[in-house]
Amino acid sequence: MKLCKKCGEKKVVAEFHKNAATKDGLSSHCKPCVRAYQKARFEAKKAVVTTKKRAVARKKKDMVNPPPHYNKQSEDLAKALWYLRFANGDDPRKEAA
Repeated sequence: MKLCKKCGEKKVVAEFHKNAATKDGLSSHCKPCVRAYQKARFEAKKAVVTTKKRAVARKKKDMVNPPPHYNKQSEDLAKALWYLRFANGDDPRKEAA
């Protein structure tokens, strides 16, 4: 029998995780107390982690498929093609005016 430092109950040794760093080789908190602590910690951090993961995923998506206005080379290419197409003076902007 061992006393749990968290809940204060005496429990069977099988109810404690192994911990080679302690004198008796067992954790000071019982398995149910550790499980409850980890679950509460997970729930508390879940919203933050989810938000961060979404932000990272969005950033990766933008890096793989950048929006057209981020791609400077395609913008320069489009300008060059436009000038080549209307280099002979057939500027559609002048016809409309």
